[in-house]
Amino acid sequence: MIINYQNLTNLPVITESGQLLGKISKIEIDTDTQSIINYFIKSTNIVKGLLEGELIINKNQVIAITQEKVIVEDNVYKKRVENSLLFKTTPVKSRDG
Repeated sequence: MIINYQNLTNLPVITESGQLLGKISKIEIDTDTQSIINYFIKSTNIVKGLLEGELIINKNQVIAITQEKVIVEDNVYKKRVENSLLFKTTPVKSRDG
């Protein structure tokens, strides 16, 4: 299957278990191999609080690309949520003590 850039950047990105992560906003290409390296995902409102900014998905985490959607490994979302929660709940130590 061949898909053009404009159609690719509008595809929804969904985990194996059906969690909608957002839509592809841009891609990163290795010019030496002429292949996609990373997909940048703009968060949807559903996960906006957990996934602030862009989510970067490596090509190795992509399971399938169809005309309707991109399916990625479940652990993409879990890793990001774990990192996000750790970041938000880790106390900051002061220099004084």
